[in-house]
Order: sequence, then C-alpha cells, then structure tokens
Amino acid sequence: MRSKLKSRREKTWRYVGRFIWSFAQVEACVDNIFEIMFNLGAISFILIHTALPLQKKLELIKLGFRHLVEDEKLSKTEARHVNKLLDRVNNLATIRNVIAHSSFEEVPTVDGTEAGIEFSYFHKGEMRIPGRAKRQKDNESLQDTLITFTQFDNYDADASGLVEKLVEIAGHCERVDEGLNILPDIANIIAASDNILTFRNSKLDK
Repeated sequence: MRSKLKSRREKTWRYVGRFIWSFAQVEACVDNIFEIMFNLGAISFILIHTALPLQKKLELIKLGFRHLVEDEKLSKTEARHVNKLLDRVNNLATIRNVIAHSSFEEVPTVDGTEAGIEFSYFHKGEMRIPGRAKRQKDNESLQDTLITFTQFDNYDADASGLVEKLVEIAGHCERVDEGLNILPDIANIIAASDNILTFRNSKLDK
C-alpha cells in the first residue's frame, strides 16, 4: 500500500507538472504572435527565440501593437485588450519562475489554512512569492510562500483561456512595417535589464 506521504507528493507533482505544461502552451502562443508580427523566418526566429527572454518578447509585442495603432491597422481598444492579456501571461510567468527556481513541498490543511504547495523562493531578500503582500505577523509567513491547490486550478483555467485568445490574436495579427521610427524602441527594449517585469496582483490569487 502506498504511503500517505508518497500519495501527497504525487498530487503535488501532478499540480506542478500540469502548470508547467499549461504555461508552455501559453508561451508557444506568444512565440507564434512574435514570429508573425515581426515577420521572422525559421532561422531568424530560432536565433532570436533562444536569445530573448519571454518578458522582452511580451514588451516587443506590446510595442508592435502600439505601432499598429499608429499605422491605423488596429484600434486603441483592441490594443488595450491585447495588453491586458499579455499582462496575464506575465503574471503566470512569475509563478512559473517561482516553481522552476525553488524547492517545494505539499502542505496539508492546518488550522483553517487551505492545502497547497509551499515554495522556498527568495524575492528581494525575503522568502516570498512576488506579488504577495509582506506579512504583518509571524504566523502569516505561510501565506507568503504557499500556492493553494485552488489557486493552481485557477492558474490552469487562466492559461487555457489565454491559449484560446492568443491563438485568435495570432490568426488576425498584422505584420509590423519595417520603419525607422520603431527601431530605437526595439533597441531600447532589447538593451534593457533582463530582470522580470513588475508583478501585477491578480484576482486569481484571491
């Protein structure tokens, strides 16, 4: 008979694995939009794809949509909608980085705290998941490092919704015209720090 510890760990691995798989689908959709928008061939895409982190691709795509608005190929309302979707991608990317760069362990329900997975992730000198408010009391420490199973379910649902919407965007995405006005902006984004973009608090964590 399998031990309870092994059973709990297998549940933890399933949730973590499901998130990594779901986010990989989201990232593939972002890459597809990036390739279409900047009219990249197979070789150029591979070279750029391996050199640019996801956050810079997101910023470059936002830049591309901004220029499509200026060229009157896209409305401001549509561009704002896309930007909100890309911000959601960035939120999930932050969680992906937490999962990829820390050890973790399943935490059962204790004293009313919902069961989930605790991650040993350091953010700005503290063991805390980015986007979480700093704890006010010592007994609130678990809230800084715990992702509940319900939150994981919400992340997975959000990833599925994003894939559907991003596929639709890719199907109607216009190519950005190659003009001198966009080149300085592209250069500035590429030259900027590789630090992860500021995490925007998500309703999914509530």
